[in-house]
Amino acid sequence: MSVFRRQSLLPAAMSLATLMAFVGPAAASSDSAFAPVELAQARDTGSSQGANSAHIKPLSPDDRGILKRVQDYLNSIETLEARFTQVDSTNKKASGRIYLSRPGKLRFEYDPPVPVLIVTDGRFLIHYDRDLKTASRISQRDTPAWFLLSPTVELQGDVTVTQVNRSKDKVLVTLVKTSEPGQGRVTLVLNEDPMQLEQWAVTDAQGIVTYVTLEDAEFGKPIDSSRFTFNEPVWTDK
Repeated sequence: MSVFRRQSLLPAAMSLATLMAFVGPAAASSDSAFAPVELAQARDTGSSQGANSAHIKPLSPDDRGILKRVQDYLNSIETLEARFTQVDSTNKKASGRIYLSRPGKLRFEYDPPVPVLIVTDGRFLIHYDRDLKTASRISQRDTPAWFLLSPTVELQGDVTVTQVNRSKDKVLVTLVKTSEPGQGRVTLVLNEDPMQLEQWAVTDAQGIVTYVTLEDAEFGKPIDSSRFTFNEPVWTDK
């Protein structure tokens, strides 16, 4: 929520990992220098256990306290607008802009030459290829992204927290979809004080890791509702 491929990847038809990465087609470039330091621990821990493993680390009282803070923080987010950089473990890279309005609304706009647009409108997640003018839809409630877009974020039930780690001034929370733990995992990376979502790392069922880093994030800023309306031209076979 996982590689940059030319085919249309309906993010999350889907595994938790694929959806949360919101992956588009072929990236414009590669950059071997881009490797989020804060996510190294999550990457290394995950790779040592295999992509299909959902090793659960027992949570301490301190871990549960951190989780409560993270959950309260995520629930406090009403809107988010930011630049993002996305890179996978083969060093393929893309960038763009993200808009989020809770509950239920999300938009990922990729910079050229990546032709992908992803919109959730409160009912459907829509993956659109601007070059091919094709759109794929899936019920938003059937996607793991719903845990973040739902009216109330709960880090339990539909998702299972497998690890809580601290790295310097960062908090790393790793989770899987409870009903399909082998399909992938997501590690959220937040600055601890003040708490703020900065990055996430996604490992899909094939072991491909995708990193997304937010830049120049603005929280609570009004976002025009038209951002979450899909009205792009779609090719039809007449």
